[in-house]
Amino acid sequence: MCKGYLISERRACRVTRLNRGTYRYRSHKNPWTALQMRIREIAQARVRYGYRKIRVLLNREGRQVGKSLMQRLYREEGLGLKQQISIKLSEQQLLRCFTQKDMLEEHVPPLVES
Repeated sequence: MCKGYLISERRACRVTRLNRGTYRYRSHKNPWTALQMRIREIAQARVRYGYRKIRVLLNREGRQVGKSLMQRLYREEGLGLKQQISIKLSEQQLLRCFTQKDMLEEHVPPLVES
């Protein structure tokens, strides 16, 4: 209205009886909700895809998603791949574990008597 009639914002709000705070209000909704939903859909359909491959798919769909934004949204959705922790024990450590287990079994009576 201001541009159409070449009047100031104050005058336009006074004429329409609209509070200027209401006129200038900006929504506080998250602008990335649709993108987060699409990321979750792709991650559920393609379980082994990480944020990099999902970003490539989104860019092919026409959405220009930056690397840091993609990482942040992926992390916020809790979609990180579960990493397996492998514990490598040396032969001495394995031997020590088994001997301690055998020593414990000697002192504990069996629960079921046959």
